[in-house]
Amino acid sequence: MLNHAIVIGGSIAGLSAAQALTRVFQRVTLLDRDALPETPEIRKGAPQGRHIHVLLARGRQVLDGLFPGLQDELGRAGAPMVDWVGDVAALTEQGWMPRYASELRSRACSRALLEHMLRRRVQSNPRVTIIDCVEVDGLLTSPARAGISGVRLSPRGGGGNRMTCEMAADLMVDASGRTSRAPEWLRGLGFAAPEETVVNARLAYASLAVRLPASFQPGWKVLLQRFRASRGRRGGGLYPTESGDWLVTLGGAQEAQPPIDEAGFMEFARKLRPEALANERQPLLYDLLREAQPLSPIVGYQRTDNRLRHYERLATLPDGLVVLGDAVCAFNPVYGQGMSVAAMGAEFLFGALRSGLQPGFALNFQRALAKQNATAWMLATGDDARGMEVAASVALPAAARLKQRYIETFLQMAGRDRAAHHAFMRVAHLVAAPSALFAPALATRVFARMALQAAHHGGQRRAAKGAIA
Repeated sequence: MLNHAIVIGGSIAGLSAAQALTRVFQRVTLLDRDALPETPEIRKGAPQGRHIHVLLARGRQVLDGLFPGLQDELGRAGAPMVDWVGDVAALTEQGWMPRYASELRSRACSRALLEHMLRRRVQSNPRVTIIDCVEVDGLLTSPARAGISGVRLSPRGGGGNRMTCEMAADLMVDASGRTSRAPEWLRGLGFAAPEETVVNARLAYASLAVRLPASFQPGWKVLLQRFRASRGRRGGGLYPTESGDWLVTLGGAQEAQPPIDEAGFMEFARKLRPEALANERQPLLYDLLREAQPLSPIVGYQRTDNRLRHYERLATLPDGLVVLGDAVCAFNPVYGQGMSVAAMGAEFLFGALRSGLQPGFALNFQRALAKQNATAWMLATGDDARGMEVAASVALPAAARLKQRYIETFLQMAGRDRAAHHAFMRVAHLVAAPSALFAPALATRVFARMALQAAHHGGQRRAAKGAIA
């Protein structure tokens, strides 16, 4: 068994990594710059916690493996189990999505509760020491500068924690999120920093906690509304929490960003009803908000860009440092992937370490992790990039246009075809590879639908030319 590992960051990625590392290290020290709360609270370093957070089915599987009994513990705290197909009323441009019992399940709760549960488990692990209110100022190198041997620390906010100015370890795991300073630390030591890819659809959130009337019995557990407007995407969700109350999050991209004043918030929700469903009798988000009692101020959030740091492309990466979670691959939160991908990265790190810390481990790990994260990155950036192309009126290459048409046609078909819908949902929940969308039986029907659409549009163009003539 290896001796000592340091984890930088006490969020979902850091807590999952610390727990996983106790299986291969005698000691794990988790460092965080915040004063970590003793109760389920939103940390200063995680302001996104005030908005809806979804744990995907694959994320639930991984966390259950790292923290046995977690789902039962969340249930005892009041978090309802949600079937993300059967329990979700989802309204899109194609109408209401199919609902049926599925295996895609996880608990619905606030991010604060989930983090609290994980932190409490990690704190009770005898191999882990948690030190909060500390700043990691840089990395230490081995005498030959061949690898990373530790970190430099300084107190933050007068926490008075037990610590030294320097702390040595066999492995440093940077799980400090979007604000990771690892590129800066590497440059300071004379190493190259990773290139970055950023896909920013300019999505903004606005969220509000509400209480609905006791008589509210909707027949579903989650309500989602999303569609593409002429000036950007709009959407909203109503999500249950462990308290028995609800969290409402509205989102919009580009010129369609939601306001954070009450009147603007309500008007944005009202416009989420598609024109084709103007006479829809089932209560939608706006109708429910009119009956709801606000429990919090409306809060906004705009840091939603997809950001990928390409550690896997580096020619050299010193051993002793690996990067996980948002510190390496951060997603637009609208797709609900962040927590699940963070947990998957921790599980992946444990698997890689079972062979020990061999020379070249750091770079080999980042290359393998990049491959694992590729599906989530493709899902998150595909739609965002298409929105950016439309907004900028940029012509896509022919192959990209064909792929875009295929996916858009697939999603249209998923609104009526249970097999297509379930295939897409399994991919979205990261339990199936994207290749599932191109299975022969499905691809045959998608291409047939594309051909019919092409023929229909061709007929319309010929009719229009004839009318002009």
